[in-house]
Amino acid sequence: MRRGSVPMEEEERQRKGDVYREMKVGAVFLAERGPERSELAPEVWVETPKEGSLRYFARRTAKGGFGQLLYALAVQSGLSRAKQIVVLGDGAPWIWKLVAEHFPGAVQIVDLYHAQRMRYPAFRAQGLHVGSGIAEAACKTVVETRAKRAGMWWTPEGLDALLPLRTAKLNHTKDEFWEQQSRLVA
Repeated sequence: MRRGSVPMEEEERQRKGDVYREMKVGAVFLAERGPERSELAPEVWVETPKEGSLRYFARRTAKGGFGQLLYALAVQSGLSRAKQIVVLGDGAPWIWKLVAEHFPGAVQIVDLYHAQRMRYPAFRAQGLHVGSGIAEAACKTVVETRAKRAGMWWTPEGLDALLPLRTAKLNHTKDEFWEQQSRLVA
């Protein structure tokens, strides 16, 4: 973020350079049998995103509403037709609070790289993901590729305007995005 565009802590005022703020990024997809077998349960094929179903959502933490808007994206992506809902994330408490509020009854999996004791063989036996690679990659795809290029400094307003447009581009929903924007202005 551009210096002076957001309130800064004392430490940030004394340090030169960019000001960093947390972003929240989510990925929603329909799963299908993938081409790889599980290393934890070799007789099982690991699920992968169905072609064309991967959708992203991103917001600055300070902007708020992430859980409700991520849920809306999941509904648009076919949540009501899902045979099973799985939420995979790191150990951050806010994620599991969001899951309890918006996705009750979902299978909850803590990412393999963020925990020591989990039922990974049981999850793999069902063909489920146990790593948050898709969500981690979403951070790069949605935010870093566009917003963290050399020489870029964002104001909060500029980033708030960019993220919905960026996700609409990646989700191939630009027409719907602009239609919604025109209704908001009218």
